[in-house]
Amino acid sequence: MEEQKLYRHKWIGVLCTIILPGSAHFLAGQRRWGILLFCGYAILGFLRWFITSIPGQLFDVLTPFLFFAPTMYIILLLVFSWHPIHRLRYRGWILFILFALIFRICVLESFVIFHFSRNVAEFSYTTYSTMSPTIVPSAGSSWLEADVIVSNAWIYYWNTPKRGDIVRFYYYDKDGKADPKLWARRIVGLPGETIDIDPPYILINGKRLVEPDIFKKISESQDGYTGYCFSKSNNRIALPVTLGNDEYFLLGDNSEKSVDSRMFGSVRRSNIKAKVIRIVFPPSRIKEL
Repeated sequence: MEEQKLYRHKWIGVLCTIILPGSAHFLAGQRRWGILLFCGYAILGFLRWFITSIPGQLFDVLTPFLFFAPTMYIILLLVFSWHPIHRLRYRGWILFILFALIFRICVLESFVIFHFSRNVAEFSYTTYSTMSPTIVPSAGSSWLEADVIVSNAWIYYWNTPKRGDIVRFYYYDKDGKADPKLWARRIVGLPGETIDIDPPYILINGKRLVEPDIFKKISESQDGYTGYCFSKSNNRIALPVTLGNDEYFLLGDNSEKSVDSRMFGSVRRSNIKAKVIRIVFPPSRIKEL
């Protein structure tokens, strides 16, 4: 039958692999190999995502694996796909392309974006200057103009948020509605503490906050920071404020232009979803946070 004939051009197998990894072997009748090769591609992709979310020096140790292992796997996958596959009629190609696209979008992309990124790691950027100059925002809508940050969503499963952490959290308005986007601010006040502002300093239980060192830099206007100030908004909360047992006080590093706990009050622990651990783009800005 025509379906059992093979294509003369081996590059068609490579093209199929580019559309959906492992599909060339599957179409050539090597279904077990096709499934295994696809699973290997998916696992390496998830491992690369996971390694990027690891804080500290362990990330530096695993960086070679992060870049070289997936690259070598893709090269070998394409090389092994250079072989004839069974012919498909027009209807077969239409069904294959539709299946490949739907599978990638509905299974891979949806799983990564809506599950994996929310529970393991998330790449994002901001268009606002609330965390400047720590995190440089985009002037427009392109991430090419901004710092791309990685947020670790699993680190707080067994660790509690610490002072100085930059965290991603949900902001709820007065009506109890959550902004669909995760905001990023720095933890200043911890549960049970009394927070006040004595420009340019933050006061914790009546004492100036200078540790960790980032708070000293911000307060003393070092390295481009401008110090802490009262919000110019008429909706700001009254200070000092004493935090509850599960509440945190979050402020932006760019105090003059930040919407933060000075306006919307403390943030509950349950609303803190991830810790921003590093900048991964552009290359000149790569660093731990």
